[in-house]
Amino acid sequence: MALLAIVFCQTQTLADQRLFGVAAGEAAAVSPRFQELWKAVEKRKFGENAYPIVNYGPLAELGYDEYRKIVYDPAKKQWADSGSSWRLDYFHPGYIFRECIRLNEFQSKAGNAKPIEIDTSLFEYHQGVIDPNHLQGDPICYAGFRLWNHLEAGKPISEVVAFLGASYFRAVAADTVYGASARGLAIDCGAAKGEEFPVFREFWLEKPTNDQSATFYAWLDSKSATGLYQFTVIPGEWTRIEVRARLLARNDIEKLGVAPITSMWTWGDGQSPPEGQEFRPEVHDSDGLLAESVTGEWLFRPVRNPDATRLSAFYLPGVKGFGLLQRDRDVKNYKDQEANYHRRPTVWIRPKGAFPAGRIELLEIESPGEWIDNLATFWTPDEPIRCGDVIELAYSIDFGPGDPAEHVGGKVVESRIERQADGGTQFVLTFTGVKPEADPELMIETELPVESRTDVVRQGDRLIATFTTASKTGVSREIRACLKDGSDYLSETWSYQCQP
Repeated sequence: MALLAIVFCQTQTLADQRLFGVAAGEAAAVSPRFQELWKAVEKRKFGENAYPIVNYGPLAELGYDEYRKIVYDPAKKQWADSGSSWRLDYFHPGYIFRECIRLNEFQSKAGNAKPIEIDTSLFEYHQGVIDPNHLQGDPICYAGFRLWNHLEAGKPISEVVAFLGASYFRAVAADTVYGASARGLAIDCGAAKGEEFPVFREFWLEKPTNDQSATFYAWLDSKSATGLYQFTVIPGEWTRIEVRARLLARNDIEKLGVAPITSMWTWGDGQSPPEGQEFRPEVHDSDGLLAESVTGEWLFRPVRNPDATRLSAFYLPGVKGFGLLQRDRDVKNYKDQEANYHRRPTVWIRPKGAFPAGRIELLEIESPGEWIDNLATFWTPDEPIRCGDVIELAYSIDFGPGDPAEHVGGKVVESRIERQADGGTQFVLTFTGVKPEADPELMIETELPVESRTDVVRQGDRLIATFTTASKTGVSREIRACLKDGSDYLSETWSYQCQP
């Protein structure tokens, strides 16, 4: 009966049009190519025409170190004939990347796309890791792709963006390295019934004709939704990805996660590494969640590696931007010249028009080490998504160093949080960016008893505030704090949830 309900929903009249980040008059403002591709994907069934997942054979048996021995030949990058600086190469299937994608390429602004088939001669198979001749005839294609271009004038081309696995993708900007990932969509992330992971099953690439931007399209497929995404990548000091998407709900969706970001935080800021095992003070790709409300408030939540998985929700009347920041960019605080955590990028979501009333959720998962992504954040609307709804999305994703340019004023650059032997918690907050003539006072909002607090202390251009809370059963463990001078707000609002 459930299957029949799904089929009926897919063939009935559409229920409603939902606009997230899109003004009503812009709902149909997509390119003719987008419209053409949408007609091709909106009626597709789940998993239609997908490659079989590589679950057996030599590719499935590859470990991490073995997979790294399959290397794309750098001399064979594609698009050398494009007349632009853009270059294209591919990821080989294998290891955990067993779900192959379909790739197509538009050679010009007009005309049909041609399929891109796998070519094993483009790869180097070091130390005989596998014999590519044994792969001939297998129903496989590439696992993903990446684009290259100049991030800085006068510098060689470097990787700009990579799509690999489910709907995950990462980008870099000038003087950053790969860190946090974006995703196309999250469905029921953090829900008790388990998360559903949409997949980009097919891409249509446009061969670029200029150095400034590259555009391509992707079919997103899931049991609960089908969708078409248009990505325009603009590299630079901050690399921007413009996203325009349309989704059709195949089922009711309890929690639609829009513009999701995935990252990692293992230790730092008072949370110690495993005893005797580490010399590095901090290990993380991101150190906090930042959100801008339509009210003008900026909310900052430092992230943690919790004792048990926890989900936090921040309800806002409208969202102008949100993201996971790597705010601490001082190499001395990481002492790791190999991982370069101080160069991991911030990932900042900026809707074209503010997202309406809803909540930003932050999922923090207990993790044994830095090799596991244990953070996820996304925006989800207040109203549920019904089967047959059409959702229009428009937003940009910026990858770059530190805070977004529009965030001015006081910021919490360090949150040292230490549990006390008696069950209480001490907080030491360090602020920067506060105007020097201000007379700041720390305002604290919490149901927990505040046992002690100090005056705000100036140390150069920094302001230090310290306070301690006691534990108390039966009350909310949420704490909010900011700097004020009379009625003048001097800083963002710092928010934290004490662990029990």
